Amino acid sequence: MARKTVPFKIAPPPWTCKCTAYVLPFFYSASSGLPADVAYAPLEAATSCFSSQAEAGAYKGGLCLLQIIRYTETPVGPYDELALLPGDFGTPGLKGQNMRITRIYVSQKDTCYNGRKNWNIPKFSISFRHLARFDFSPLPSPSSSRSKHAPPPLKISVFAPESNAPHSARPFFTTTLQPVNYLPSWYSFPFKSTWAELFGFSSHIAQPPLPAGETKEECGSEVWIRSKPELSSNKTRVVWWDMRQEGIDEPAEGPGEAGKVPEIADNWWPGLGRWRIGLWLDDAVLTLGEAEQMKVEKKTA
Repeated sequence: MARKTVPFKIAPPPWTCKCTAYVLPFFYSASSGLPADVAYAPLEAATSCFSSQAEAGAYKGGLCLLQIIRYTETPVGPYDELALLPGDFGTPGLKGQNMRITRIYVSQKDTCYNGRKNWNIPKFSISFRHLARFDFSPLPSPSSSRSKHAPPPLKISVFAPESNAPHSARPFFTTTLQPVNYLPSWYSFPFKSTWAELFGFSSHIAQPPLPAGETKEECGSEVWIRSKPELSSNKTRVVWWDMRQEGIDEPAEGPGEAGKVPEIADNWWPGLGRWRIGLWLDDAVLTLGEAEQMKVEKKTA
């Protein structure tokens, strides 16, 4: 029998990737309810094995992560990525809880295919036809900034293609990263994501079975996969994240001020608030290890 081939570069784990990473941690309560329209892409949202709490495990909330990563070296070449980990989830029939990547956009088809195949990561080629477009635009440093040797503010925009156009004119996600002025311009520190385990957080992600999409890169699976991504850098800085989304008519305010947010959706995630503290990791390394197939009790809604 002829071996089935796919039109993508095949890159089994483990992966060691060089990158620049921007990480926004925040907390969200399970009692507030998971906002499915933000947490899931349409393909996974419509599939109970991935998004139903009865089948895929109850949402526990807690520490959430929004990650934007610019990969310069990976087994499938360079690409950009936006990933959402909206907290912990239970796993049917098993004790404990793990984080989960529920929504992720990428700018390259090879990583879309391999991420889904290797680790059940729901990498998404938007509208099943196109990939996300990422724009990274340095901005002029404010005259009040004391961080003369730090990188200038950086505006990051992610555009989703529409069904009848290469890309929409307005980004579906945008943020501006700014230096924290009261920190020395030379200040940076080492960081490892696994240090979260010292504070009782799990570094593992447990991914439910994936539905297959309409394109070859959106492959599906029928098993649960557990893995442990590890992100590290010796050049990490604390930065402000301005989460005000484009098109919102809101007066400008400085970081650290209380401010009034007119609508929770204005800042992309319900109740997130406009100004947040996050991380900027230069010369970072992200390792994606071997995938562990989990024996999970199958439940129906």
